[in-house]
Amino acid sequence: MIFSFFRHRPLPLHRSTASSKPPSRSKFKDHFVIGVHYRGTDKVLEGPRLEYYKVAASVFQYVIDYKLKDFKVYIATDESEFLKFMKSLFGPRVLYIPAFRSVTHEPTHLVNNNPYRQGEEALMDCLLLSHCQVLFRTTSNLSLWSTYFNPYLTVIPLSNRYGM
Repeated sequence: MIFSFFRHRPLPLHRSTASSKPPSRSKFKDHFVIGVHYRGTDKVLEGPRLEYYKVAASVFQYVIDYKLKDFKVYIATDESEFLKFMKSLFGPRVLYIPAFRSVTHEPTHLVNNNPYRQGEEALMDCLLLSHCQVLFRTTSNLSLWSTYFNPYLTVIPLSNRYGM
């Protein structure tokens, strides 16, 4: 589909700004990977804020319904508190890239002084989400684009824009 119009070069997933290496698609190979994209910060202007526990409850319910045993949870988020919350529940099953995240609920694009790096991190999140087996997503164009990269991706929407 979309790849008939262009091809993307592999992203430099070996680059890291933190002490841990970001996950590569190879970490996804032998596991069922649940993607979770939680866009917080300024998305409350477009739709109601979703409480963290509701996201986690949806993921837990999916795991129970499909009797998943060997699974990972890839987290793409702009909020460090959400990542911390999900790590507290899913522990070592959580995968994520070391990215700039808001600690104050202020939009990252307003406080990050490195837009190139932020764009690179967003693209890595988008592409890694497209390699998950299922995607839980809040309202956001980033995770919407994951479905263009993988039109067969199962998507479970967690929120809607106002008026929809």
